Amino acid sequence: MSIEGFAELTRKCPLLEDIVLSGGGHRRPPLPLLALAVAELRHLRRLTLQGIGVSNDELTAIVYGCPRLELLDVCSCWDLCVDDDAQLLAKCARIRTLKLPPSEEDDYYYYYN
Repeated sequence: MSIEGFAELTRKCPLLEDIVLSGGGHRRPPLPLLALAVAELRHLRRLTLQGIGVSNDELTAIVYGCPRLELLDVCSCWDLCVDDDAQLLAKCARIRTLKLPPSEEDDYYYYYN
């Protein structure tokens, strides 16, 4: 499905509660339209993004736009660096199940140990 098709789906189905999106394993640049479309889903409870480039600003838009999120899994997304983003981490604190990408410290530990 194209990003435009997904945006159309979110406009026509605003009551979606569960979404799993996979980037297919190809590294792509962040997709602002994707984040904007997801951020409009006020009833969304579970969101899993796999292999998709997501920036901190895009993730912030999603977290602010989806107040009912209970599960957010972005652990296999790239372009995220939430360790230094206190506001984003504070907003994510309300999410019951939060799976973020490993921090740079985690990468260092696993690479060198």
